[in-house]
Amino acid sequence: MVNGNWVSTMSNGFNDSGRELISEPLPSLISDQDWQALVDLHLGPAQRQQWYSEGYRDGQYDALREAAAVVAKFAADIPEGEARQVMTGLASFLSILAPEEIQEAEAPNPIVAS
Repeated sequence: MVNGNWVSTMSNGFNDSGRELISEPLPSLISDQDWQALVDLHLGPAQRQQWYSEGYRDGQYDALREAAAVVAKFAADIPEGEARQVMTGLASFLSILAPEEIQEAEAPNPIVAS
């Protein structure tokens, strides 16, 4: 969202889960009010909240998985010792936080927040 409006984005690649990575925003296409009206028309308020919650949850778990992968790669480059054990433990902990079977999570509704 830029200046209170949703924007289209260009992508320059994909992350490990196949989701597009966002690079830079394009000019604004639709205002928040217009977007909310369209979503409510097609999904209804209850379905809209579920839709945002699922996207929020999936994004959080993708971020945890990617963080775990980065920490694990970093740990592999550290010489043997206590620092490597700490980094390996951190990578394991992050992996546990992002299980394969994602449980339901409540997310804030970004449209109502204004």
